[in-house]
Amino acid sequence: MIALLLAALMPTAHAVEVTIDVDSAAAQAAGLDPAQVESAIADAATSQLNLAAHQAWLSDMVQAAALSARGMGVDYATNPQRFWVGGSLGSAVHGDRYRLSRDPEELPEGGFAFQAMAAAGVNLGILSGKKSFLRRFVASVNGMSVANSKEPFAGRLYNYGAHLQFKVINRPVTAGVVEWGGLDLTGGYEVATYRLGLGAELPVATDGLAWTATGTYDVRSEVDSVPIELSTNLRLLAATLYAGVAYDLNLSGDVTSTIELGGPIEAEVNGDTYELGTVTISHSDRATPPEASQRLFAGVQANVLMVKAYAHVNATLDGSYGGQFGLRVAM
Repeated sequence: MIALLLAALMPTAHAVEVTIDVDSAAAQAAGLDPAQVESAIADAATSQLNLAAHQAWLSDMVQAAALSARGMGVDYATNPQRFWVGGSLGSAVHGDRYRLSRDPEELPEGGFAFQAMAAAGVNLGILSGKKSFLRRFVASVNGMSVANSKEPFAGRLYNYGAHLQFKVINRPVTAGVVEWGGLDLTGGYEVATYRLGLGAELPVATDGLAWTATGTYDVRSEVDSVPIELSTNLRLLAATLYAGVAYDLNLSGDVTSTIELGGPIEAEVNGDTYELGTVTISHSDRATPPEASQRLFAGVQANVLMVKAYAHVNATLDGSYGGQFGLRVAM
């Protein structure tokens, strides 16, 4: 039997305790070296469960969660004079920038969070005259709760928020087929939560060995924040481009992990199956997002009468990236 404390790999975090109990007689009956079995299973579990640098991975996860819903509850492109309603899907990453989706059978290698959202906004001058000062303001709200399952890990998300957009420069400038939509200042309050949990048996396999893990592997991130954004848009025929800068203040939030796993080790040798022993893993940890981050964002929107289809990208100066797409109806 060996008990592995991975504290040397994570000097500032709690140690991950991995206990591997291999029956020497069973291993020898299968023609295997008990020490090599222990080492192989320990390496596979450490790699496939993101244990070697777990606290650093959690830090990546919470930064991705903080970015995942940014911009989903705001219309930057339409300049609505009455209202808008819509929905969107998006995700964000930190430390794994080129993958905005999660492998269906594994944990993400870097920080990852997914969001879906329904939102609606209204121009506060909808009942006022065209020259009313209230027409400079658009208020919006958003929210969504969704569960999805990609075995063995199931995901759940929810979000809610509210924003107020103020038209700093309120007079659109038109030159032929081009129209500049002015300058918008947007502030709001957002809460975004993303959770990954083990929903089925987790097979960890390597070199003819298999450990079937059951129990708890739960990662939960939640961030509540205040984004402050300055943006502008430019319409050319039926397409609108927009871009902006933002300062995102994270009021609170964290990501926590709870791991309590156990299960048997089996070996397949010459068509025969041998049960060699057991593995147990126990660990809990926590990471928090930075107090604030700076962000650039941009997007493009296709306009077909009242229907708008758009794609949006976010990038923070500390290495987080996000993307989303959605549909709106706006007037």
